[in-house]
Amino acid sequence: MHPIGEARKTLFASDCELRSRRIKGVSWTSAVRKLFGRANTVAQDPIFGEIELQQGAWFAASSFPRAEGPIEVSVWGEDKPTDAQRTVFAGLKERYEEIEPRIAQALFDEYRALSETEECANDPTFPRLTGPDDVWSISAAVSIDIYEEGYSSSYDSRLYYSFSVDIEHGRSIFLKDRRVVQVAVE
Repeated sequence: MHPIGEARKTLFASDCELRSRRIKGVSWTSAVRKLFGRANTVAQDPIFGEIELQQGAWFAASSFPRAEGPIEVSVWGEDKPTDAQRTVFAGLKERYEEIEPRIAQALFDEYRALSETEECANDPTFPRLTGPDDVWSISAAVSIDIYEEGYSSSYDSRLYYSFSVDIEHGRSIFLKDRRVVQVAVE
């Protein structure tokens, strides 16, 4: 058989093996890494602590204001976190009190829009909030994404919050230089 045909046959067999492994509970990425000798990488980072590379991002667990326990931190990029990413994360944690009022206002605006729908306005069990400070009774930080430089010119991080008045969707707060630039329903 021609060498290219042999290589295709090998890749096809590997692909079938990977798909069967995935069905058995092994993720596609993990299977590819194991097949080609690249297991998940665990490292220590001075800001994020223990981080693990999975599917194009480094994952860590961290305490964070307005969270109900440790939250997942995703630092995007195959290379280890950059100084810029560390600065973004450290700045969010250290200066959260400064940005919290803007985040609370963004979440309250989302709440207010939802509360004005006919379904919620006529529901006596729907919580009645009076201002942005009340939003923490229906919302908590769940995860943070810190993006690679150049990923987006619009934002450098995303804070994802639970939103108990909308069980199916949380709210993502996109930030650039610790300023709220966008809110998304996710």
